This record gives sequence, structure tokens and C-alpha cells, in this order.
Amino acid sequence: MATRRSFLKHLPRSTCEYRFEGIERMKQQIEHEIRAFDENAERSQYIIFSQVPFNTIFSWPDSESFSKLFDSYSEELGLLVVKMISAPHEVASQEFHWLLGDKLQEMRIRRCIISIGRTTASGRTRAKQPDSSYRPRKLPLNRTDNWPSVTIETGVSESRLDSDCQWWLHESAGEVIISRAQGTTRVDGAPLIITFENLFLRAKSGDEGDIIFTTEDLQGLAEKVWDIQHFEGIEDF
Repeated sequence: MATRRSFLKHLPRSTCEYRFEGIERMKQQIEHEIRAFDENAERSQYIIFSQVPFNTIFSWPDSESFSKLFDSYSEELGLLVVKMISAPHEVASQEFHWLLGDKLQEMRIRRCIISIGRTTASGRTRAKQPDSSYRPRKLPLNRTDNWPSVTIETGVSESRLDSDCQWWLHESAGEVIISRAQGTTRVDGAPLIITFENLFLRAKSGDEGDIIFTTEDLQGLAEKVWDIQHFEGIEDF
């Protein structure tokens, strides 16, 4: 059974919370928080809405800019978490997507994978959208299409990212491997490896192999994130 504390515990303490008062009012509150977030990047990138009816999720505004803000929802608790999307966040997510595509194209297997983007996945405790997600076009006979094989979560709160990783792994019963793309000031843990078997859900053959992101790959991604933030100078690599 989910509790309010467990559902929200990895959000920054500065995260603002609003009681749900209708879609239009929520849109106004989100717009206010986005303006504040754009002016002060130290603010939490999340917003909490309480007492949110389940049918509200299906009445979410049609605008793509609002639909992309959905992070997670607990019907049991009536809690909705919205994640404000910044330019650095979008650059990190998109650059990783293209980088993965390039790696797959090198092995001539790009057409064998499907990008299912921010498709919502529903677990026992909440519904959640990743920043991006993927699965093979051809699934094993014992595998449903309810879960992607790889998800990407991008963000500035490491504790929240860790929480998101644990959710994907737990709720999918081990069917998801997590990769993280962050615009940090260092590249740690390189190379980042997505094993072929975990992405394609089958054994590799011929020239097929693991997808390897080198320090140079990740540094190039980070440099573009810094560029969008107008950072001067890159050191300590």
C-alpha cells in the first residue's frame, strides 16, 4: 500500500504543492511555477497536486507542452507529480536519443528498435511516464508490450532519479534496464553500456554487440547541455 510519504519522499523539500481546483486553475498554477523555475534554476523542477481525481488524467490539456509535464500519478493517494521541462533537460534527452540512434545505425539495427517515447506505464502503485523509452519491434513470445526494455530518465535531482530507477525496476518485475543522462560537470562511470540482450531481449549474432557510450560520447552530450545554459569553460575531464 502506497503512502504519501513514500510516494513523495525523493522530491526536493522546496517542491510546491497545490490542491487540485480544476484543469484550468492547474494550468495557471503550472504556468506560474514554470516562470519561477525559468528565473531560478535552483527551485525544484517538480510540482505536487493533491486531491486529483483519476479522470483528470484523461482530461489532461491537449497541448503537447502540458502533456509532456506529466511525471507520475497515484490514484490511491490522489497525488499528481508534474515535472517542469527546461531547455537543458530537453537537450540532454534528445541528444541521448540521437546518440543511441547513431550507435544502432552503426550496427545496421536501428530499424529493429521502436522508440515509444513518453508512453505511460501503469504499475501497482502509480502511473508514470519516462523521458524516453524503447523496445524491440519483435518481442519474445513470453513478453508483453506493457513495458519498454529500456527507459531514459533525465533530471537535476539525483535522489529523484534514483527513486524513478527503483520504480521502473520494481514495478516491471525486472523487465526494464535504466540509463540516465544528466547535464553534470563531470562524466562519471563511463563507459555507459546498454547490453544488447537487455535492449533487444534476445541473444546477439554476427556483428551485433552491446551499445557502448564512451567518455567522449557523454562529454559531447554534456557540452551541449552546458552550451544551452551559457556555461563558460569546461574543466576537470
